[in-house]
Amino acid sequence: HTQTKMSVDEQKEKLSIAQEAEVRKRCLADCIHNLNKFLNSRTWEIFAHKFRQLNIKLPPDLVSCKVCEDPYSGHYFEREKKIVICANHVTDDQFDYTVTHELVHVYDDARAEVDFDDPEHIACSEIRATNLSGECREAKFYEFWRRNNKYIDCVRSRAYNSMTYNKKDLSKETAEKAIANAWEVCYFDYEPFSFEELKKKLSGRKF
Repeated sequence: HTQTKMSVDEQKEKLSIAQEAEVRKRCLADCIHNLNKFLNSRTWEIFAHKFRQLNIKLPPDLVSCKVCEDPYSGHYFEREKKIVICANHVTDDQFDYTVTHELVHVYDDARAEVDFDDPEHIACSEIRATNLSGECREAKFYEFWRRNNKYIDCVRSRAYNSMTYNKKDLSKETAEKAIANAWEVCYFDYEPFSFEELKKKLSGRKF
């Protein structure tokens, strides 16, 4: 019986696969831990209350953690009505706003039946998701940003990027026009938060 000795390259490949599996396992564990924390947060409490008011029964696996191949941190799949958080692309600091962003899409879809083939419908939900999630805020600089329009520029830019990622066939002109048309109504629509709740959330204060 002869045992073939593994080459150096084969050993490296085996080690690399094992290390990658360990990283994925750790990412998923961190994601699940953060999700459990989120489900005990005030943000989730507000969403859950509003969903009950709309008589929307949420599936127990509404939000799940997975390892994703694309570079994005989260997705809302409108047909399945489910959210996937990409465990390998979301940090602890990003987790809250990533889930909140996707929950805004779920909420908009539940209350208004968003047509995900209509650029203005998509634009509205992306504007709201970006604004309400807090992904554009730097907590201690939030009010400074507002006075200098950098916050608004960030919301516009990220909403545009989300639109064009989700709709590959959407032209730059169509996306920008849809955002412009939807802006006034959707940027100032804070549901499911009250204005006071949103101010506290975006400034990093408890609410």
